[in-house]
Amino acid sequence: MSLINLYKSKLTEFRKCPHIPDFPQPSLQTNTDENGEHSVTFGRYTAKLTHTLIGDESYLPKLLMHSEVVAVISTSLQEICRIACLLSDNAWVSGNENTIKCVDIFGFVHYTVNMTSEKYPFDLTLNNDGELLYSDLVHRRVNIVKNGEQTQTLFNTPTGWHPEGLHCSRSGDILVSVRTTYGG
Repeated sequence: MSLINLYKSKLTEFRKCPHIPDFPQPSLQTNTDENGEHSVTFGRYTAKLTHTLIGDESYLPKLLMHSEVVAVISTSLQEICRIACLLSDNAWVSGNENTIKCVDIFGFVHYTVNMTSEKYPFDLTLNNDGELLYSDLVHRRVNIVKNGEQTQTLFNTPTGWHPEGLHCSRSGDILVSVRTTYGG
């Protein structure tokens, strides 16, 4: 007699599912009170979020009381309008003239970038490689300074649009705020 002939099906036994106990599920509730406080409750856990309106500047005097001048660095610029700090002891600074200078903490000028525009750079930033980027509002372009000396046009903005603010993200993306010469 073979094993196939001796096989007895257990299908009817497995058709009956065992009883699964019904566990209580925690409820999710959100609440907002009249003070602007939001809370989320999940079971026995509660998280609260409080919204504070900006405009209460009572913290400023306390903050300014603790500020201190760490160093005064001579840059030979009449006014400093923009600054971009390197990881080392250097910083790129620009004023209300068409030059950008890389100075160290002692005021020694390492590099000077002379812009082709008569106006000053609208903004400065550094990319992840420590290279300087600046916006040239008049010529509608963003320039990059490599090795402190080589200036190249990174890109031009379309006609009617002028680059203003610059920011380089950690991922290497360049964010540029632009404004239009057209009204509205």
